[in-house]
Formats: sequence, structure tokens, C-alpha cells
Amino acid sequence: MASKMWYFLKRKFNPVPRIQIPVAAFFMDVSPKIYAEQLTIVDAEIFERICLAELLYPPFGPVVDESIARFNHVKMMCFGKLSYSTTKKNWSLVSENQKQTYDYLFQLLSWEDNFRNLRDHMSAVKGPRVPYLGLYMNDIIGIYADHPPNEINNGVRMAKMEKIIKSVLVYQGSNYSHIRIWPNIQYLLETYQLSKKELLDMEKFNQ
Repeated sequence: MASKMWYFLKRKFNPVPRIQIPVAAFFMDVSPKIYAEQLTIVDAEIFERICLAELLYPPFGPVVDESIARFNHVKMMCFGKLSYSTTKKNWSLVSENQKQTYDYLFQLLSWEDNFRNLRDHMSAVKGPRVPYLGLYMNDIIGIYADHPPNEINNGVRMAKMEKIIKSVLVYQGSNYSHIRIWPNIQYLLETYQLSKKELLDMEKFNQ
């Protein structure tokens, strides 16, 4: 409800014209940059609502769970309808430049060395951005594994947690008012429903 109210108020005070999008060619007729911006608007709103208390120790709080559900939703929205055969066929149509971009993003999001490439990238990039919440969750779980609550000297754990909390606060203070909201694209992204098969595929993918 808070997310809907936030979007309603922003659209009311910052009205934007509706654009006509041919449904049959929806994904091809809209710039990827517009998709990224519209997804960022929603992701940022969820991230800003995360209370610091939700990140103090696992299991994490409801807004964190909402963010995870959002991530899985977008993942399945992008890949849920792709079978191996169609993916293989479509891959042959991808240009070399696009393949290089994909390889770059694949390395950027690599789990190697605890997401070292992504951490370095986030440190170097300037301006507002929504961090990958999995980084913090992974760090917090690791902190509690190395320094359990019953540890006599919890100074090290507290220092590490303080560093994470400060980072979260910095990102929560980002301003995205410069991004234009396209109501019809938001509506289509928000109302996309996963089929039973897609939900099953997502469950298998996460196992």
C-alpha cells in the first residue's frame, strides 16, 4: 500500500504524458534504458523502506523479504518464458557487441571472491544507485557465523555491522526524482503475473 501511495503522489505532482506502445512489439519498441529506469523507481522505493532493524541479524525483516520477492519476480519476468531451445536459437541472433556486453555483465556479477567485481564497481560509480541487497545479506550472515551473539567480545561484530548500516543509509538517501515515470510501462510491469509453470521453474532454479 505504501508503494502504491508513493507512486500515486509522485505521478500526481509530476504528471507525465502517456505513450502508446504496440502490445505485440512491446519489448522491442521501448529502449532498455527506459525499462531500467522504471524498474529502478520501484526497487529504490522498496529499498528506502527497509528499516535498519531488519538487517541487524538473520532472519531478516518483511521489507527485505519483499525485496527478495521483487528480485525473483523480475528474474522470472525476464527468463520465465524462455526454454533452452528458444534461448539457443535466439543467442545465434545476438551481435558480437551485445555478446561482449553480456560477458562484461556476467563478470561484473560474478560470485568470485565474494562479489569483488561488483563491490569495486559500486565503489567507483557516482550518483544514485540501488545496491544488490544480496551483498549485505551475505555479509551479515558471514559476520554472525564468524562472531556469534554469544561471543564474549562482540566489538568486532559491531564494527562490521556498523560499516554495513552506514552503507545502507548512504544508498537510502539517493534521490531519483530526475527519473520520469511512464505510467503505462509501470502498469504493465506491476501487473505481470507468473504462471504456475513459471513459479515451478523459479522454485527449481533457486534450489
